[in-house]
Amino acid sequence: MKTGDSVKTTTLIRSQKTGVLLPPQGTFVRDIENLGRRLILVNFGPAGEEYLFPDEVLAETQDSNFCADKQDELRSFQSGFEHCAL
Repeated sequence: MKTGDSVKTTTLIRSQKTGVLLPPQGTFVRDIENLGRRLILVNFGPAGEEYLFPDEVLAETQDSNFCADKQDELRSFQSGFEHCAL
């Protein structure tokens, strides 16, 4: 990921600073290593910035491309059975 990339959270996340639930989408700011752990700083706009663990964040482009690829695979699989009668 690079600065400015859109990201999506994988679960509901509550802000440690305000206690408010964060929106599901944000913008990647940077990643750091702290005490041997990787942390990702995400900007959630008006909700502020929060550090998250890598498993809590997914690059939006990866997710949408993955889903589109899987949908194409499913369509081609289903089209192979259109001629079969039940």
